[in-house]
Amino acid sequence: MVDSTVLAAPGPSCPDADARGAELDQLEDWIGLDPQGRAARAAELELAATHAGDLPAQMRARLIQADVAERGGDLKAAVAVMWQVNEWAHTHGHRYLIARSHLLLGRTYRNMGDVAALLEHASQPTLLALADTQLYEAKRAGRNLVRLAVAGR
Repeated sequence: MVDSTVLAAPGPSCPDADARGAELDQLEDWIGLDPQGRAARAAELELAATHAGDLPAQMRARLIQADVAERGGDLKAAVAVMWQVNEWAHTHGHRYLIARSHLLLGRTYRNMGDVAALLEHASQPTLLALADTQLYEAKRAGRNLVRLAVAGR
């Protein structure tokens, strides 16, 4: 649940990236009675992030607004933003936004009755984690081969 004092913060500015990130965390998790207030605050944080050159925060704020739009029935606009953020996240290797955008896309497609698309989007974060694990194991195996080569001299 979001602390109402955070939502009531005046103006579009949020002085530092940590505070902005903390507020975005709360807005992402918030399922409250004031979706328009949530979207408005996310728009303010998007503006502050834009001025600060904080692109990940800007994308997170856009996803929050898309979430509110989707819950309000504006599927076309919401899905367009979700896909834009997903593409940006993949291009920049931002794993959190990849996972978050797939979560929202999956829920949206489920709400439209497309369970196959839900499953596709739901599996993406797991596949990313698996790829990370495989990369780690490959690096570890490579280090072990180097050690064996050095030891065999």
